[in-house]
Amino acid sequence: MVKTVVPVERVEGSPKIPGDKSISHRSLIFGAIAEGVTEVIDILESEDVQSTAACLRKLGVEITKQGSRTFVKGRGGLGFSHPTEILDCGNSGTTIRLLMGLLCGMGVDAEMTGDASLVKRPMKRVAEPLRQMGAKFELSGENFAPLKICGARLKAIRYDLKIASAQIKSAILLAALSAEGETEIVGEIHSRDHTERFLRHFGVAIDVTATAIKLKGGQSLKAKPVHVPGDPSTAAFWLAAATLVPGSHVHMENIALNPTRIGFVRVLQRMGADITIEVTSESPEPVGRIVVRSARLKGTKVTEAEVPSLIDELPLLAV
Repeated sequence: MVKTVVPVERVEGSPKIPGDKSISHRSLIFGAIAEGVTEVIDILESEDVQSTAACLRKLGVEITKQGSRTFVKGRGGLGFSHPTEILDCGNSGTTIRLLMGLLCGMGVDAEMTGDASLVKRPMKRVAEPLRQMGAKFELSGENFAPLKICGARLKAIRYDLKIASAQIKSAILLAALSAEGETEIVGEIHSRDHTERFLRHFGVAIDVTATAIKLKGGQSLKAKPVHVPGDPSTAAFWLAAATLVPGSHVHMENIALNPTRIGFVRVLQRMGADITIEVTSESPEPVGRIVVRSARLKGTKVTEAEVPSLIDELPLLAV
């Protein structure tokens, strides 16, 4: 079949942006360990998010859907059930790495795996700080899935994070919830901060400064509703198209405007793009509207410090 792509004269309108994947994952995970029922509106129906839901169900979490609403019945103080099946994380690195942190201190023995791509991705970088806390893992080839988790008692540590990774940081923070004492993370902590925001949203006291993140173990979570905003990485394609095609005008509502996720917007604005953003709500994430009109761009320099906030958009930035 031959398909023809015809250029448009301009780009305009108000496209509805699918829900943010990072926030969707965390809505399920935090709802699973909270006391009460968490209502999640407009969760992203992607394979990665479905992998997280499937793993949580195998751990005894009740997750139901009614239209655009997903209800997660938290296990709270009950803890998770021992899974009778392998937890298949599909292609989702977020699923396997965050669940490594969540499960290692909860007295659960579990085996985790993924598809042909996921089992080639490194897991030692996540297991290493968790092992320092007392976690017990068996990794394939000392670095990969399939892997086994053996329930263990955890203790707090002070960990110097060498790379800006939200997944590693989140795994440590999730483990810290069940660890004895106060866990502190220093170093490269300025990656996506969805986990820190969700901890606060679900009632956990967490101290975040420019140089350190501190979390005391033993805290309980209370169910809270979550409205999943539109994914800024998906919105970025509309931003680029409307900027580049003369005469264009696009506005998008309910977009996640977390400062750690909109580096692409800031760089485009520096290049001369006509983009305005307005935050309309703040909890658990800054959310609002983006309006973009076509503009002529000039070159700029993207610094190393900016890369984590636009890592998914680097190919689009090159365009």
